Amino acid sequence: RKQYEEITRVNEILSHQAMVDELTDMNNRRYMEWFIGEKIKKLEEESGTISCMMLDIDYFKEYNDLYGHQMGDQALVEVGRTLLSVKGDGIRPYRYGGDEFSIIFLNQEEKEVKHILDTVKRAVAEKHIEHAGSYTAAVLSLSCGYAFTADREKDQRKLLKEADAALYRTKANRTKGSLYTGQGTL
Repeated sequence: RKQYEEITRVNEILSHQAMVDELTDMNNRRYMEWFIGEKIKKLEEESGTISCMMLDIDYFKEYNDLYGHQMGDQALVEVGRTLLSVKGDGIRPYRYGGDEFSIIFLNQEEKEVKHILDTVKRAVAEKHIEHAGSYTAAVLSLSCGYAFTADREKDQRKLLKEADAALYRTKANRTKGSLYTGQGTL
């Protein structure tokens, strides 16, 4: 009985480590991909929408180079806390990896998704985390891209790929002085 309890405890620890980012205590990419897959399967049975947002910290390499990796880790924690503070049914933030994060929205209108992303970006900027290495702001900032679908045929890889592509369009346009690049990005 004691061996069984110990094996169960170790399995719970390993499961937690496999699905939760140690630094930010957010669910990680592995968990997010599983979650999206499950929700897309549900779309096959019922109606609804799923949106995938990709966010990353602008000029994070420069931030680490200027302030050091410990400060970089602290910046990641602060951004993670901001994302975790987003409340609502069907809204789930994740640490995707490195300086990238994601938020999955279930059954949210596109207008609401844009509003929440604006709120998150503003909240991070209002933390006034100095970023002298940024080319666009003196404080830490985020770039965001999203993919929005009610398509029951969509698979998780395509949804993630579309959100990631939208993020990179935003980043490309941001360096040209534009914060928004039209539908699909913010």
